[in-house]
Amino acid sequence: MSKLRTDLILAADGDPETPVRIPSLEKRMAFAIAEYNGQSTKLNYSYNISTITYLSGGAHHLKFISKPVRDTYAATVTIDAIQGLPYGVQVDQKSLDGFRVETYDSGANRGVPTVNAVVHGGD
Repeated sequence: MSKLRTDLILAADGDPETPVRIPSLEKRMAFAIAEYNGQSTKLNYSYNISTITYLSGGAHHLKFISKPVRDTYAATVTIDAIQGLPYGVQVDQKSLDGFRVETYDSGANRGVPTVNAVVHGGD
């Protein structure tokens, strides 16, 4: 097996401002990623997510930048809950525009400090 060690990969034109594309790796990456504050709409990090809209309680709608080709993508969400409270999370209302994330405890919608969403299968 070969090893490649580098600190810089340039596009074919040699310009460091040109985005580098490695097609064989792009298909292995997530279609979309978001990390946000579930107690507000502050987006801490995202890839292919343009906005987060507050709906109510712990419910938010995440909107894609580039739309998937079908709405059967897998959206997986994890949360960092407030210690001591039994939190849950669900994803629903999936569409080509985005999806809804709802965080709750004891059946009531409540925001949590950190929500992480990863989407696969959108391309």
